[in-house]
Amino acid sequence: QFSEYGLHIHFSEGVVKNSIFRFNNDCTRLGNSKIVFINNLFEKNTGKALNFTSCDITFEENVVRENREGIFVFEKKGNPIIKNNNIYNNFKNIKTGDFFKEELVLEENFIYPPDSIEGKIKVKFSKEPYFGILPDDKDAYLIFSVKTDGFVDGKGLLKDDKFYVPSFDGNIYEIDLKRLDLRKFHMGDFSDSSPIIYQNRLFYQCWNGKIAAIDLEKAEKIFEASFDKSLKDDHRNPSPVIYGTKLVFLSPGGSLVIVDAENLKELYRAKLDGEFRATPLIYLDSIYIPSTDGSIYRLNPESFKISQVLVDASFYASPVMYKDKIVLVDKMGKIFFLNDNMDVFKIIHTDRAFRYQSPSYYRNNLIIASLDGYLTEFNDEKIISQRRYEDIFTSTAVIYKDFAVLTSFYGHIYFVNKDKLIKVKDLGEIQFMPTLYKDIIITGSRANRVYGVKIW
Repeated sequence: QFSEYGLHIHFSEGVVKNSIFRFNNDCTRLGNSKIVFINNLFEKNTGKALNFTSCDITFEENVVRENREGIFVFEKKGNPIIKNNNIYNNFKNIKTGDFFKEELVLEENFIYPPDSIEGKIKVKFSKEPYFGILPDDKDAYLIFSVKTDGFVDGKGLLKDDKFYVPSFDGNIYEIDLKRLDLRKFHMGDFSDSSPIIYQNRLFYQCWNGKIAAIDLEKAEKIFEASFDKSLKDDHRNPSPVIYGTKLVFLSPGGSLVIVDAENLKELYRAKLDGEFRATPLIYLDSIYIPSTDGSIYRLNPESFKISQVLVDASFYASPVMYKDKIVLVDKMGKIFFLNDNMDVFKIIHTDRAFRYQSPSYYRNNLIIASLDGYLTEFNDEKIISQRRYEDIFTSTAVIYKDFAVLTSFYGHIYFVNKDKLIKVKDLGEIQFMPTLYKDIIITGSRANRVYGVKIW
C-alpha cells in the first residue's frame, strides 16, 4: 500500500499469491523476469496494476479493478499467460506502450467494459465474471460495514433496494443499498426476528412482547399491541408472515396473534401448546406452524380454524417445500416429510444436531448444515452425502449460482460447491441466514455490524 512501485523486479523469478495491492502508484514494474501471480487483488492504484516488459508472466485468477491501467506492456511482451482474471472498471483495462510493436494475446478473461483496450491486443472474452478468486481477506470483499450498538442476530428484510435489520441495541436499521444512506427506528427492546413491510408500514415484534408498526414516511409509530414476553434465558423470536393483508405473529410463549395490516386492527388471538421459535410456512391456503414440543399446527387464515398433529420431535427451524412435500428438521437431526394434510410419510435420520437452520434447495436436492460442522445433502428418499468443516453452523444456506453460501458461528462465510471452497473470515459470530442482493451477500453479526460482501 502507498508505494511508488509495489513490486520492482528485474532478472528474477518468483511467485505472488493471495495478496492485495492497493493505493500505490504502480503496483508492479517487472522486466526480464519469470513471475507467477495467482489469486491477488489489484485495486485503486493511481498507475498500472500489472506493468511488465520481456517477461514470462503467468497471471491467473486475479482481480484487477479501479486502477488507471489494468494490464500494461511497455515494449516487449516475452511469453505471458494471462487468463481467468476479472479485469474491470479500470480507466484502461488493457494497454500497450508507445514502443510496443508486437501483438499481445490474452486467453479468456472477464473484461468490462470490453472496449476499454488500447493497442494491438487480441482477447477472448468471458461473458460472466469468475467467482471466488479474491484473496482470503475480508477487506477484499467488503462493500459496506454498518456499526450498531448491539448484536445483529436477526435476518434482515430486503425491500425496494433497502435492507431492514434489527439490532440488540433496540433499533431497526434501514440501509439504502444504492446510496448507502442509513436510518434507524427505535423499537423499545431487543429483536432478533425479521421485520415485515406492508405498503409503507414496517411491522416488527420484540422480546418484551410488543407488536408494533412504524410509518416509514413519517418515521413514527402508528400501532402497538402486546402478547406474552419472550423467554429471556433464550432467544429467537419467529418472524411474522403475511397472507393477503393478514399479519401472523407468534411468540416463544405460545401465543398466536393475527393483525390486519390495512386497518391496524387485531383480528384473532389464541394461546397454543408449546413455544414457537420457527417462522411459519405459507403453502397454498394454509399456514404451517411448528413448535418446540413437536406440535405442527395448520392455520386457515380465512376462517382461523386450527388443526394439529404431534410428532416425536422438537422444531426450532422453519418448514420448507420440496416436491410438493412439507419438510421439517428437528433439533436431533430427524427430517420429516409431510403432505399438505400433515400426514407423515417419511422420516430420515441424519445423526446430526440442528437448531435454527432449515434445508435449502440445491441441485435438485436439499442441503442443510449442522451444529457439528457437517453439510448434509439429501432428497425425499435418502442422504446423498455429508461433508465436514471445522466450524459450527446455525443458519440456513442461500444459493448463489452453483454455490451454497453458509454463515458460521466462528464468523466466516463459506462458498461451497462440488469443486471449490472459498471462505471470507473474521466477520464476528453469525447466527442467521444471510440475504442475497444482486451480487452482494448481506449479513449481520455479533461483532455489532451489518456487512455487505461482494461475491465476485
